[in-house]
Amino acid sequence: VPRPPLVRDASAFLGHVRFGRACVSGERKLADVPADFKAPANFYLFPPYFHQSGAITAGPYDPIVKPVFTESLDFEFELGIYVGRKGINIAAADAGSYIAGITIYNDVSARDVQWQEMDLFLGPAKGKNFEGANIMGPCLVTLDELDPANLRMVARVNGEVVTDDHSSGMTHSFSRILEYISQEEYLYPGDFIASGTCDHGTCLTSALQRWLQPGDVVEFEVEGIGMICNQVVPSPRAE
Repeated sequence: VPRPPLVRDASAFLGHVRFGRACVSGERKLADVPADFKAPANFYLFPPYFHQSGAITAGPYDPIVKPVFTESLDFEFELGIYVGRKGINIAAADAGSYIAGITIYNDVSARDVQWQEMDLFLGPAKGKNFEGANIMGPCLVTLDELDPANLRMVARVNGEVVTDDHSSGMTHSFSRILEYISQEEYLYPGDFIASGTCDHGTCLTSALQRWLQPGDVVEFEVEGIGMICNQVVPSPRAE
């Protein structure tokens, strides 16, 4: 599926919700979020999600092109599923039969732009939607081959491990996410649905503690699926 018709990105990991709380605070620092932070009550009731363009999808070994409009280029380590058949009002118990397979997803983000947009109670828009920002691969694995709730997720930057997380950290399963999204709305074959970012799956929540720069090589590896490897390059439109 080189260009999924629609990308829906959920938020199923509590750690990333905690990071979001830091992002909307004035300090933008995780250290300023209380250690006993609890997500809003609604987070436990349903999985939030937003829409992105499927036209900006990139492959598992394509470059990450740093947009000219950002100084805060971030990676986001996620899992994603492709819808295999048309459905509406799908029950969580039946959701597995609607999933064609699972893959690795890097939701590349211009974090400074995203924050500016969300300060206006909209978005993210341009903070997520630029050429090559949706990286997927290296293959699609059917659910009879692995358990989406039992996958080790390891990220490396320039060969150094910066994230070592686990999909068991998802508060909402993919079955629950499909159930929620499909309420009174058809899902179609080829639609892509992401898990949201794992607990330590960004530049500032990982051991990296800095934004991505041209020359950095970002690797995401998930047991049973494989690895994607993408190098950051400057935009050809940069002066």
